[in-house]
Formats: sequence, structure tokens, C-alpha cells
Amino acid sequence: MSSTKNLLLAILSMDSYNRGYGTGITGLTDDIDTQIGTARVTKRLKDVSTSFASQAEAAGFYAISYDTDFGKVIAYRGTDENIPQDVNNGYGISVGHADGNQAKMAAKFYQSVSGGALYDTGINVTGNSLGGGLSGFGGI
Repeated sequence: MSSTKNLLLAILSMDSYNRGYGTGITGLTDDIDTQIGTARVTKRLKDVSTSFASQAEAAGFYAISYDTDFGKVIAYRGTDENIPQDVNNGYGISVGHADGNQAKMAAKFYQSVSGGALYDTGINVTGNSLGGGLSGFGGI
């Protein structure tokens, strides 16, 4: 993997903390076609469904997808200020328990980007902290 691709994946991983609900930086949008460098937002939680977006926020889950020069990228947000939700709904993935709400949501979001496939080599996944674990699971 090129260092340019690695850098972009790291940037998008951190960008996921600043889009959607509970952002670290206020004033940034997650509107479709919003650009960060050469990456372009293509899917948000609410594009899966409004009920999925509501359930995801209640569980402390967030992901966003982008089109990039390197293909599709899904960035999974990791642990943030919603620590109790992350612990209760996501941390089990670190010890192999894929039955938590965030793990299920990671897989569902992945499938919504991939068109239903469980595995698609054309999709890159990234995440920081808990998001790294979810990216490994969601992008199986």
C-alpha cells in the first residue's frame, strides 16, 4: 500500500469524528459530495435509513463512506465522548464478541455500501480505536 493511500485512510479515519452527530469540530457537513481533499462523501448513516441512523446514534455508532482515487472507503468512528455507549455496544468486538449493536451496525453499513456483499475487495475500511476493530469486522 502506498504511503499516499495510507495517509488518506488515516485522514478519513479521523475525519469520521467530525461528520454526522457528536462532532469534534463544529460546522463541518456530511452532505453527499462534500470533499476532503480528493475524497468525496458518498453515504451516511441516514442514507441507509432514518431508523438505522437513530439506532446508530443511540448505540454510539458512526460510519461514513467516501469515493477516493483508491476506490471506496468506509471510515468507522472509534471511541469518543459516548464512552458508556461504546463500552456497552462496541467493546465486545475486541474479544471476539460480534453480537454487540455496533458490530452489527458496522456490518450493515458495509453491506449498504457494497450493495449487499459481505466481502468486496473494492472497498477499503479504516478506523481509529474502536473504529479500527469495527472496520476489521464490518469489512470482513
